[in-house]
Amino acid sequence: MIYKKISGILATLLLLASFGTTTFAAENKAILTNHPTLTDEQKAEMKSKHDEMNEKWSALTDAQKEKIFKLMDQDIDIKIKTIEEYLSLGLIDQETATEIKTRLNEKKAKMRENNIFPMMDRKG
Repeated sequence: MIYKKISGILATLLLLASFGTTTFAAENKAILTNHPTLTDEQKAEMKSKHDEMNEKWSALTDAQKEKIFKLMDQDIDIKIKTIEEYLSLGLIDQETATEIKTRLNEKKAKMRENNIFPMMDRKG
C-alpha cells in the first residue's frame, strides 16, 4: 500500500516537472526567436563602423596583415584540433568532422585570397 502511494507521488512530481521544463524551454525559444530587429539608425551606425574598420584594414602594410592572418590561421588550426578531438571522443561522426574541417580550411584560404578583414567575415 505504501509503495502505491510513493509511486503515485513520484509519478505526479515527474509529470509536474516535465510540464515545467517544457514551459521553460518554450519561453526560452520565444526569447531567442523574437529578438528585435535593428532600427535603420542602428544599421547605419554599424555600416559606418564597418566602413571605418575596412579603411583602417586597407591602410595596413602587408606585414601587419600577415601577422593578423597568421593569428587567424592559428585560431582555425585550434578549431580543427578541437573537431578532431570531438571525433575521437565519439561526439560527432566522421562525415560531420570532415565537413567542418573542409569549411574551416576553405575559410583560411579565402581570407588571404580575398584580403578579407578577418573580424568582419560573417560567414563560417
